[in-house]
Amino acid sequence: MKKAPKLEHEYLRLASLNSLRVLDTGPEAQFDAITKLASSLTDCPVSLISLVDEDRQWFKSSFGLAETETPREISFCGHAIENDEIFIVEDARSDERFHDNPLCTSSPHVIFYAGIPLKLSNGFNIGTLCVIDHKPKELNTTQIEQLEILADQVVNLLELRLMRIQGSEVLKAIKVGSFVIDVTTGEKTHSDSLFDVFPKLNQTQKPSIYSIVHSEDLQHLEQCREKAMRTGEDYKVEYRALTDSGSEYRWIGETGRVLKNKEGRIVTLTGICQDITTLKLKEVELHNSNTLLKLALDGGDTGTWDWFIDQDRVVYDRGWAALFGIDFEKMKMDFSTWQERVHPDDIGMCFKAINEYLEGKTDSYEVIHRMKHSSGKWVYTRGKAKISARDKNGKPIRLTGTQVDMTEVIENELKLEEMYETLQRTERNAKIGSWTIDLNTGEPWLSDESYRIYGLEVGSDFETEKGITYYHPDDQPRIIKYVNDAIEKQIPYSDEFRFITAQGENIWVRASGQYFEDKDKGIKRLEGSFQDITIQKQAEIAKR
Repeated sequence: MKKAPKLEHEYLRLASLNSLRVLDTGPEAQFDAITKLASSLTDCPVSLISLVDEDRQWFKSSFGLAETETPREISFCGHAIENDEIFIVEDARSDERFHDNPLCTSSPHVIFYAGIPLKLSNGFNIGTLCVIDHKPKELNTTQIEQLEILADQVVNLLELRLMRIQGSEVLKAIKVGSFVIDVTTGEKTHSDSLFDVFPKLNQTQKPSIYSIVHSEDLQHLEQCREKAMRTGEDYKVEYRALTDSGSEYRWIGETGRVLKNKEGRIVTLTGICQDITTLKLKEVELHNSNTLLKLALDGGDTGTWDWFIDQDRVVYDRGWAALFGIDFEKMKMDFSTWQERVHPDDIGMCFKAINEYLEGKTDSYEVIHRMKHSSGKWVYTRGKAKISARDKNGKPIRLTGTQVDMTEVIENELKLEEMYETLQRTERNAKIGSWTIDLNTGEPWLSDESYRIYGLEVGSDFETEKGITYYHPDDQPRIIKYVNDAIEKQIPYSDEFRFITAQGENIWVRASGQYFEDKDKGIKRLEGSFQDITIQKQAEIAKR
């Protein structure tokens, strides 16, 4: 048996895999739909989304197999990720690499295997979408093309999933509006920015959030606050509040924490409020959208075609016709049926890609372009094709391909990109930077806003040891103690400090940090954020 090898840049590949934050997570419907569809398209009883970890292959989704992971050294997928092309073993019993492999000789009895590498946008193969059968098998060109499309979708979902997690974390870190309630007297104070979150509140009077909260959410909000002031427990709550139009509602996320005096008695409730409407809408969109797969399972999102080039004849299937709302019985089986529907701005790109592939200048034909639906709307599609026949002189005479509706996927990607850019701008406006330090290597990471607060060029070299030197000399012992206690005793910290930027400007920052460790992965890091609060501090000093 030939053991699955470790790759040349294994450390970087594993880092890319771990950065997805998907290992050992629970089942997710969109991934399970992919393995189910892959099994159906290839007529294989088993289909897996296999992620190749350091010493194991772990299955994010498994159709037809009860196991959740197997050792990497005996895995077929460990071989498949060596290259970018599909890896096929038609009969493992006669393959010297696998004939005595435990996965072949005993359960699950892998005889046929086909795996498409899952290649991230950074170029690393982190696993495969694979299908397995218990008997020898061959896949046709169309089935391979369909598996490649599904593998692309897996990668898209993994990267979109990570973007969603990161977006949520950034939103939670941004202080938008705040309030403080004196538990003893009931007196309330608030930040000016609270009115940006609740524009309906009358700024000339004492604001009452309760007066604008949706009636269905009001009791829950009151209960969360009352319980916090009674028990000392932190809380998080989401509710709807009226906008300044007086008829529309926005979603608000509120986080509350109580503060105690030296005797342990609760004295104040501090809350942070932020407008999370965009995030809530995005959650609904992501929950309801299964773009490619939902339509594929209904038989309406994927179409296949065969172009007999020398005959100027194209054979489309019913799925292709349904993709564009065409009556299959009346559809012309020629090249013009496709050409007339391609968006005018995309037709040149499509012809260029086709000609370059047919002339041997590229390895494949793959283009995302717009097509006109019979309803008049434009839909985004991914077209992929391979040469399936040549004449005796080697000239291509037949091109076989698939077309997939990518409209919702692309629109969601555009929306997510817009959302991420908005979050970046919000972070900059709020003057909050985030950072992490890998305690194993000492390697730091800073967000763009962190560089700006330091007064450094974004992306420039930053030495962890020199980070403390930016703090005011009189404050350095305090921040050093905080950092040491966070690392050695796992005590989180949050406090205000004087700070001197790289340009020599004196500012105030609120710095916070906490220790994070994943013993199973060997990860140890210090992570946190800090905010430029100079304006607030200057205002406080001016009032004294």
